[in-house]
Amino acid sequence: MLQETQHWQQLRKKNPTEVTSPLRQHLCLWFLKDLQTRAIKVSECKVGDPLLQACMDRKLLLEDMSWPFLKWDPSTKALIIDKKKAVSMVKMLQHLEELCEDMRDPTLVVRFQGLPMTNPQSAIPWKLQLN
Repeated sequence: MLQETQHWQQLRKKNPTEVTSPLRQHLCLWFLKDLQTRAIKVSECKVGDPLLQACMDRKLLLEDMSWPFLKWDPSTKALIIDKKKAVSMVKMLQHLEELCEDMRDPTLVVRFQGLPMTNPQSAIPWKLQLN
């Protein structure tokens, strides 16, 4: 996200008329496209592929190639699979495509910002507010 922010700022300095989308919209769309690219890469994996196995080991993907809902279990301090029906691979790819199309509207993303961090070595949390 930080690299993409720098890239957007460089483009804006180079040619301000070419950059028409606000940074918040650009980052949100970039994030969704990256997520879509990763999901497509997983969907194209064959049985035994290390990427596919890593997704299954982390409970991101089930054996039937569907995406489960995960919830936080405070007693074990880990994510567990929720009882909700998992989303099929085809449906997940459709959802991501629709989200990418929807995010092209510059009025949709009201806020997309990093939150303050206590430990700069950990992942940066982000806050997304939609209209």
